[in-house]
This record gives sequence, C-alpha cells and structure tokens, in this order.
Amino acid sequence: AVGRVAIAAACSRRRQKAETVDKSGPAIDSDVKVGAYKGKELMAEISQGVPLKNQKISTDDRSSPMIDSSLVLKASPRGAVNLEAMIAVKKRSDLNHVETNDKSAPFIEKDVTVGTFKGKELMAEVAKGKSLNHVETDDKSAPAVESDVKIKPNPRVALLNDVCKKQAPTGEGKIESATGLDVNGDGKVGGAAA
Repeated sequence: AVGRVAIAAACSRRRQKAETVDKSGPAIDSDVKVGAYKGKELMAEISQGVPLKNQKISTDDRSSPMIDSSLVLKASPRGAVNLEAMIAVKKRSDLNHVETNDKSAPFIEKDVTVGTFKGKELMAEVAKGKSLNHVETDDKSAPAVESDVKIKPNPRVALLNDVCKKQAPTGEGKIESATGLDVNGDGKVGGAAA
C-alpha cells in the first residue's frame, strides 16, 4: 500500500497544466443570423396555393398492352369441352355396380361394453386410502466404495493457509475446513482440541 501511494504521488508531480480548446459547440459562422419561425404565416401561404401555368403538355400513354391491330382473338373452347364432358358422363349408364366395405369406423369388438365414469366414487375411494404391507428393500443408491479405500485431505486448503500465513505476519487468517477436519495441522478439529 505504501508503494502505491509513492507511485501516485510521483505521477501527480509529473502532471502539468494543459491548455484545452473547447470545440464541443456547433461551428456557426459569425455572420449567420437566425430568424424567428413564422409557422402561422407559412401555413396560411401553403393553404392559399400557387397558380400553376396553363400549359398544354402532350403525353404518350403506354400503360395499355401493345396488341397488333390485325390480331384476332378466338373464343376459348374450354367451356364447351367441359360442358360436353359433363353431358357425356350423365348419359353413361354402362357403369358396373361396385360393393364397398367401409372400414372408416373404429374397430371395436362386439363383447366390449362402455360404462359410465364414476369420478366422485373413485376419488372417495382414493381418499380413504389402503393399508399397505411392509416391504423389505435393499437400498443400493449409495456409491459403492470399498472398505480399504482411504480419502486423503484436500491439499487446496493447506495451500490457502500458506498463502494466508505469508500475507498475515501475525499468523492470523487460517482457513478451517467445512467438513471439520484438521486442515491447519495443529491437532484441532473445527476450532476445538481433538
């Protein structure tokens, strides 16, 4: 902290007073004059309108399609063909009779009967409950750890303690493990003597 104060003091000594030119304002020439806005007069002038010059201007309208004058359009035979086809279909009587087997309905067997839904009685039966038999279970949800496996303490806590000791010369700032283990190496578990 003392070193930082000394560096800040040295930097403040090196600073010199600087002259600045403020150019944040808009660049407007000195001979420019801004007049008052006459909105009402302007709107009245617009509403009066301006007389336009009466000039006959010849225009060449090309919006219509270009069709040669010698071209003759024939009537579409589609309507007559459709009419003839419909008449021919109505006149035909040589079609064979066809028996169909409609299977669009849902397939339900003959012995199936559908009863009425008794919701109130069902919910009353559920609310009464039922006595269940005791069942012995083998809980295997815990992790399978063999008995001879030993878990070593986390070395990160010891590393943090070394860092705290170097930063705090009085020896304060030891970190205790949240598991209550002797992480400080002084024979105390969770702050109490073992």
